[in-house]
Amino acid sequence: MALFVVADTHFDDDNAVEYHMRPFNDVDHMNETLVHNWNRVVSHNDTVIVLGDFTGPEVNSTVTAEWASLLNGDKIFLQGDNDELSITELQNSKITDEYKIEQSGYEFFCTHEPSDAPKNWSGWVIHGNSHQLHPQDYPLYNYQYKRINASVEQLGYTPIAVSAITEMLDRITHS
Repeated sequence: MALFVVADTHFDDDNAVEYHMRPFNDVDHMNETLVHNWNRVVSHNDTVIVLGDFTGPEVNSTVTAEWASLLNGDKIFLQGDNDELSITELQNSKITDEYKIEQSGYEFFCTHEPSDAPKNWSGWVIHGNSHQLHPQDYPLYNYQYKRINASVEQLGYTPIAVSAITEMLDRITHS
């Protein structure tokens, strides 16, 4: 039972391919790749924290639930600025604005927007919303500000295990 994070999948978002410069022919190709990559690494017993913008802004909660049903694992959804999430539609899922994790001696605050992390938070922040548009400010790992950008563009369009994040932090902080 592993724990994963991912942000900004933007299922069914017609603008995501062009606006976020995604390497897909069209939205159908993007959707198929996202489902394939997710189910390749996430098992039915795993949990995935979705850090917002699971679908596009024009996608209703019924269609959002259909996408969620195609993906392995339990899901914890954080509200993104493009999401229409419904606890009624997303059965057996949790919907929240923030989530905290403690793993391998690290504390993580999970949020969609990095600026929403508490000012007094001393652990790491795992966030979405930044995609790859400002890599100097929001790289995959920002050690100075203790931030991890879990946007799919940073992760090869695949959820990342929190254990992989802690292993990377161990290598960097203990070298």
